Amino acid sequence: MKQTTNKPVQVLQKIQSVKPNVEGIQHPQELFAQLQRLTKAGIWTIDLATMQILVSEEMYRLHGVPLGATVYYEEFLEKMCIPEDRKISENARIKVITQKVEVQFDYRATDQTTGETKWFSAHVAPLLNAQNEVIALFGTTQDITDRQRQEYQKIQDRLASMGEMLNLLAHHWRQPLSTISVVASKLEVHNQLNNQGDSYLNENLEEIQRLSQHLSNTINEVRQVFSDVRRPQKSMDLANIIQALIADVQKRLETSAIRCVVTNEGLTTITTQHGNFIRSICKELIQNAIEALEDRQDKLLRVLNIRISERGSGGYLIEVEDNAGGIDEGGLTKIFEPYYTTKTDRNGTGLGLYMSRMLATLHLQGSLEAENTSGGACFKLYLPQLVDLVDKASDKDQAA
Repeated sequence: MKQTTNKPVQVLQKIQSVKPNVEGIQHPQELFAQLQRLTKAGIWTIDLATMQILVSEEMYRLHGVPLGATVYYEEFLEKMCIPEDRKISENARIKVITQKVEVQFDYRATDQTTGETKWFSAHVAPLLNAQNEVIALFGTTQDITDRQRQEYQKIQDRLASMGEMLNLLAHHWRQPLSTISVVASKLEVHNQLNNQGDSYLNENLEEIQRLSQHLSNTINEVRQVFSDVRRPQKSMDLANIIQALIADVQKRLETSAIRCVVTNEGLTTITTQHGNFIRSICKELIQNAIEALEDRQDKLLRVLNIRISERGSGGYLIEVEDNAGGIDEGGLTKIFEPYYTTKTDRNGTGLGLYMSRMLATLHLQGSLEAENTSGGACFKLYLPQLVDLVDKASDKDQAA
């Protein structure tokens, strides 16, 4: 039998004979700072007595704040945090204080130097004194913008693939749907021409046509979510989009005695690849508001308010508000659910607001919310400025 040498022992002895380049960690504070830069994460503490935020140097860099500047919690909420995410941060703070638990949440903030919208992930924990009272909050914040860009690109790719499959299915569905509708129409005409007057047959034929049209409309609405995902970036004026939509329904507004007021606050130009989705959502909101106002008995008080406001570098807010009395509390929690509709007399599909929210969140990376006001209901569409997100994701793909 061939004799073998103990190579692992020889290798270990060789490794042990090599002297290390670093005799020990000489500057732990400097290495800790380097670790923060490497992970794009910073540490901070909020003194609950003064509400001042004590932060590491990396936290200053992450938010584009001059080194050494004094930062207070209220200032962070008002100047840095995106308005739509302020409630997320505030709820997290309250939960940590009241329940004395650790909380993790994501939020968006505006870089105070570049104006870029960034995504952050924060972990917050309570600091307790000897009496088990919360005297401060401490935690870490990490820049997850690159991760969000990658996720955004993955979503767009998945939606594009699903859109291709759905278009193929729709192509096969349309022919039989059209045939069913035509056959039902022929039978209805034949029945009438022969003076048979079979009301039962006519009613069922009309129902077939109605359901065929309903299915066709549903296909169109679902397809919309998965299309238009790879269009080029374009700059467009939100005010022009709203004015064009109002012009399309101007005659209806006059007939229904609805006074429409459009207000612009600040710049209204956005760069996006999803202009058609913005039009579709706004059209749905305006259409719903008009229908709600038409149901109001008092024609003298029908008012439709549309407001477009700039949210700094964080994006834009479009508000569509009516004074039709509002939405009942039960309906307010369900209006964005699929197939929920109050338009039974108008053959509503129950997908309009559901699809609108899907478009707002999946494609536009924004939000669509509803609330009751003193006189009616207000729908709020938030549109972040995503030009940096899309462009930089595309640049990374090209580099890869």
